[in-house]
Amino acid sequence: MKWNLTPISTQLPEQNIQIQQDVLVGRHVGCDLVLQDAKISRKHAAFYIKDHTLWLEDLQSSNGTYVNEQKIEVPTQLTGGEKIQFADLVFQLEQLQEQVVTEKPEQDIIDEAPSAEPAKAEPLSQPKATPVEDTTPQPVKKNNLQTIVFAVIAFIVAVVVWAFFK
Repeated sequence: MKWNLTPISTQLPEQNIQIQQDVLVGRHVGCDLVLQDAKISRKHAAFYIKDHTLWLEDLQSSNGTYVNEQKIEVPTQLTGGEKIQFADLVFQLEQLQEQVVTEKPEQDIIDEAPSAEPAKAEPLSQPKATPVEDTTPQPVKKNNLQTIVFAVIAFIVAVVVWAFFK
């Protein structure tokens, strides 16, 4: 199944986004759909496909993810036709119809003998969802620095209290 995400908000370029695999939405450059807006979280939401059905999940964004103007708190199944909103940016979701390839009817072949080997069917390959790599910069560990600062302050307070009561 494929879905089409069309921007409605005027601050977005008029470019349709096709969804046919998992899509991470956010402000971070590592996202599949990058939305450069201050109200969009670095990793704002995720579209994912489960059993040929599209789902949308808010990733604890600051300004919310909405389906048909309702804030979502849990993964939400989408059917097409919904308005999707990330913070203030609004999109229209449409499900695309799969094109069915029909085979030409076989022609009668009189002069050829049947093949000795049966024809082998080629397996259909579906695009695989690419796992989204976490490229978020990790915060610098401040535990050691905080511990040292706390110890120094505690020592100074102890010396001042000792000197005061001496």
